Amino acid sequence: MREGHEYHCPQCGDTSPAGTTCIDCGIPMIDERGNQPLRPSEQSLFEEWWEAWTIGGSLGFVGAIAGGLFAGTVGLLAGPALLVGGAATVLVPRRLQLVRRRRWARELLERAGEPVKIAGAATGLVRIRGKVKVLGESSFAAYERSPRDRKCWRFVVHDGSGPAVVDDDCFEIWRSDLRKRGGTIEGGAQIDVIGRAVLRPAPDPDLVGSLRDSMVPVFEGTPGTPVLLLI
Repeated sequence: MREGHEYHCPQCGDTSPAGTTCIDCGIPMIDERGNQPLRPSEQSLFEEWWEAWTIGGSLGFVGAIAGGLFAGTVGLLAGPALLVGGAATVLVPRRLQLVRRRRWARELLERAGEPVKIAGAATGLVRIRGKVKVLGESSFAAYERSPRDRKCWRFVVHDGSGPAVVDDDCFEIWRSDLRKRGGTIEGGAQIDVIGRAVLRPAPDPDLVGSLRDSMVPVFEGTPGTPVLLLI
């Protein structure tokens, strides 16, 4: 599922070159394919700490004023307590989100089972394993430094039996043990791909030859069900 290029409000018809929320109607705009913009709900670690310390610092300033108004131990503890509380209100939900995403990845792996040969992959939830070949001039297949800083190029995974195409903006990169999210996938890397696949004509017939009359598994995710890439 690729990000669109033109957006409009489904209610009032107002247009925008970027995926955003309609100012007048307060609802998300949709692209030319009818999809809402792909907007990650998580933040990078730097952004989390910056937001935490901004909120915590503001509360700490309030605590400092309170310390001047209230003498004794209560006044001295008010500032640090508000600072810690402000940081916790931001960081704790972010960590919980990471835990939820890890649980989702683990459950998806359990449902998909062991990797299958690409030539025998059927439509539906599939797990494959193979070597990456990028379709284009880039040496990178995908990277994810944070949910707000990530990109995926169209690339092929082949295992000797045939190729599968990954063409997606909705993806998550995890280490194979699911202990860490994020990373970089370069051409030639060995990865696992887990997600919903459909059989479609190959974007380049030279990739498949006579295999399935040039029909190959194509992985495309959605914001709710991204493609899982294990490195």
